Amino acid sequence: MSFIKVCFVFLISLCVFPLTGCARFSNITPAEASALGADETIIVLGIPDNHRIEIGQGVDDGSKWKFRGTREVLLDYRWKDGYLVRKVSSQLFDERLGVLRISTPWRKEQFRPCKGKPTLVFKVPPKKVLYIGHVDLDTPGDKKEEKIVGYRVDLEEARLYLQKEYSEIAAQLSMAETEVKELSNISCNFFLTDFLDALGTAGVGAISF
Repeated sequence: MSFIKVCFVFLISLCVFPLTGCARFSNITPAEASALGADETIIVLGIPDNHRIEIGQGVDDGSKWKFRGTREVLLDYRWKDGYLVRKVSSQLFDERLGVLRISTPWRKEQFRPCKGKPTLVFKVPPKKVLYIGHVDLDTPGDKKEEKIVGYRVDLEEARLYLQKEYSEIAAQLSMAETEVKELSNISCNFFLTDFLDALGTAGVGAISF
């Protein structure tokens, strides 16, 4: 992303900052986890250390996944341990959510799917402690800047993490309904997507953790 492009998107983002919702820069506390309301679900997602992940609302579009929704942005930067543990409110229950972007805290993108590219899609049922899976990034060979995203499931590893950090909810952990699906509608023209995202249109439905 060029310097001019960064400045352009940043300035527009400032104008629409109220659209981006509230920010949180850490996982929920053990006390918050144990006080799980009927209108909440806790999601547990393994992500690379020191990365930001964005998740969007969508619907099934045949065998693919279509991005849509109402913009809500929450921020979470993981500096250690490799797990995101967050509460999701009832407005997202039974939505088809999908991974839209993985980047460093300074927004250097490591993964960003577009039309025809696969991503991880899942549902959030009410009042659950839900393991989504692990998102992995790998550097192939000598190409230090190129990242490949992979998804894996290790429910027991996630449960062991909860037993250490969130012992009161570890026994409730269950596996989410997940699929890897191609996107059907996000432009691969990322300059245009960034511009619309800053205006709160292409980015509608994005939730970044």
